[in-house]
Amino acid sequence: MEKHFALALTPDDGYVTWVQRLELWRNDPGAYAGTSETQVRVALLATYTIDFLAELLPMAGARVGLAVDLLKFPFGQIEQVLLNPPHSLEDVDYVVLTGTHHDVADSAEETVRRWTRLWDAASGSGIRVVQLGFAPPAVDGYGAAAWRTSRSRSGLVRQVNEQLVPRPERSLR
Repeated sequence: MEKHFALALTPDDGYVTWVQRLELWRNDPGAYAGTSETQVRVALLATYTIDFLAELLPMAGARVGLAVDLLKFPFGQIEQVLLNPPHSLEDVDYVVLTGTHHDVADSAEETVRRWTRLWDAASGSGIRVVQLGFAPPAVDGYGAAAWRTSRSRSGLVRQVNEQLVPRPERSLR
């Protein structure tokens, strides 16, 4: 296996391949030294358990030359951490925010207001934001038409994701 194996990974490789590579990395970290050059401190905040994401994020960072020092917080603590930041956020470079379709309010606008308020809180502390998109529910009562139906849960999730895409006039820094 090549020395910079993390660089060869892509999202299309799938979870199983990523976990297999992660095990190789954990078993012999010295053999893969040098894959990451820039140190970054990342806070991971979610409204659900994110163990699978936390375990793979350092290797995803290595793909782009980042050595990730990861701070995890209990799920469901996003507002508490960002709106009343503890001392541990002082040296954070990035915050990764992620939620589920359960976090989408009855309107896209209300949901976007909530999450952009969190972006503003992080940016005000000098922290760059990485917002992961919301996944639709596994089952939607509107069936195959769910993505095209604005009243469906999936349609609402699509609207929120579209509105959260950063635009030049609303830069996340």
